[in-house]
Amino acid sequence: MAFDGGFLKKVIDELKEAKDCHIDKIYQPSKDELVFLLRKKGFVKRLLITAKGGTARIHFTENKLENPDVPPNFCMLLRKYLSSARLIDVLQPDLERVAEFLLSCTNEMGDTVVLRLVCELIGNQANVILVREDGSIIDALRHSDVETAKRYILPGSVYEYPPKAEKSNPLKVSV
Repeated sequence: MAFDGGFLKKVIDELKEAKDCHIDKIYQPSKDELVFLLRKKGFVKRLLITAKGGTARIHFTENKLENPDVPPNFCMLLRKYLSSARLIDVLQPDLERVAEFLLSCTNEMGDTVVLRLVCELIGNQANVILVREDGSIIDALRHSDVETAKRYILPGSVYEYPPKAEKSNPLKVSV
C-alpha cells in the first residue's frame, strides 16, 4: 500500500494517542531509522521513523531493532535536545506527506521551549528535521546540497515545507 497523504492522516490519528508522553529513549538503529521510546502512565510504545528512500514511513512498532555500539551524530543531537521532552501534538499540513511532532523541551537556560520534529516522508527525499520555535533548523538526518538544492536543509537555515503537489485536499473540497 502506498504511504500517501490520506494513509498518513490515519497513521497520525493513531499516533495522537501518544499525546502527553515523554520521550524516554532515542535510538538510531541504521542511518535512515529512528526509534523513540514513548512513556506515560499506562502507555509505553516505540515509535519508528524510517526515512529510507522509497519506503519512508512512521508508525508504532513492537520490534526491538539492533542498535550500533556508538550512536550516530544525529541520534546524539536528538538525545541532547529531546530527552525527557513531552509530546504536545502530532500534525499534518493539508494532507501532505509530512508529519510534524510538537515537543515541549527544556533548553540549556532551563526555559521551556517548543521544538518541532518534522518528518518528510516523500519518496527518495525523505528526511527528519529538528526545528526551533523561530523556524530555524537545528539539524537534519540529511542535508541538502548547497549547489543544486531548491530549498536548503542545513543547520541555521529557515525551514520551509516541501513544495506542495498541485492537487486538491479532499477534506476541504465541497461537492
